[in-house]
This record gives sequence, structure tokens and C-alpha cells, in this order.
Amino acid sequence: MDTISTGKYIELAYKIYSVDKDGNRSLEYEFTEQVPDHFVYGAEPGLLEDFSRKLQGLSKGDEFKFTLNPEQAFGPRNENLVMDLERSIFNDSDGNFMADMVQVGRVLTMMTSTGQPAQGLVTNVGDEKVTMDFNHRLAGKNVEYEGHVMLVRDATPDDLPQHHGGCGGCSCDSCGGGCGDHHDHDSCGCGGCH
Repeated sequence: MDTISTGKYIELAYKIYSVDKDGNRSLEYEFTEQVPDHFVYGAEPGLLEDFSRKLQGLSKGDEFKFTLNPEQAFGPRNENLVMDLERSIFNDSDGNFMADMVQVGRVLTMMTSTGQPAQGLVTNVGDEKVTMDFNHRLAGKNVEYEGHVMLVRDATPDDLPQHHGGCGGCSCDSCGGGCGDHHDHDSCGCGGCH
């Protein structure tokens, strides 16, 4: 039977929970058997090292449950990533503020000074400034993964990462504002899931 190792294509069904200091869990995202997470082990960019290590050696049908602390997952919250931006940045080409798009609770993709996309959560819309939080939505939290391995097989050239359709592929809109939560996808601005 194939086991998860470098070069294997895998499919996983699992739930992702954030866990507070009292041990209470909140469901953040779920990969189902109908829409599993899938990637080539060892070839997926941005895979969290500790997430990867916990999966290694598992086979089809194996169940897993583990928790990663903030240092293993998405790091501590960084208050320097909460920024007040000039409201005028959000004006359309006619100089009108895009109120339908810039609303508290919305996740917007912005560009960094180096041209990289970065997703930020709008936390306040004021008369002169818009406050955005660019921390990963699970930064500073313990993250628990619970699920099972659906498939392990040799990868084919078509399986290699190009931005596949699952969470690892950074299809952020399908993951509720982030990529789920096992990738560290700062490069795509999604914040990822494994």
C-alpha cells in the first residue's frame, strides 16, 4: 500500500479548527470527500513544514488529528500589519469612493510596494482612513486538523503544482476569504491552509 512520501499525489478530507486558550474549537474550513484537498507531497509550494511532517507515512484510510501552535502554523499576530490607509486609495477612476466594495468585514486584495498581492481584512472605514488587517486570519491561534486520507498514489506530470483547484492552489474565493488553512501563501496573499 502506498504511503504519503515525496512525489505522491494525495487527497485529504478534513476539518480545520481554530482553538482558543480555553480549548474551545471553532470550525474554520472543511475539505469534504466531494471537494477534497489535493496536492503532490513534497512539491507543493508553501506547505507548512509541521503539517507536512504530520502526514508523512500515512496511507489511504488513515485518520489524523493534530494541533499546530502559532509558531508551527501562521505565526503570532503582528500589529504592524494593521494599517490605516488613505481613503483616497479606494477611489475609482472618477474619484468616487468605492463604498460598495470597501466595507467592514470584506477581504480585499491590495498590492505591496514590491508589486506582490496581499489580502487584508477591512476593520474600519472612517472619513479619512480605511483600517486594514493584513495578518493571516489564523495568526496567533492554535490550529487543529482532523480528517482522513482518501487517496495516495504516484504523481503524474498533470498533478504537479501550477495552482490546482484545491486550497493549495490558492483559489481563495472558494475558501471563505483565505485558502483554508494549511499553506503559508503570503506570496499569493491568501494565507493558506496547510
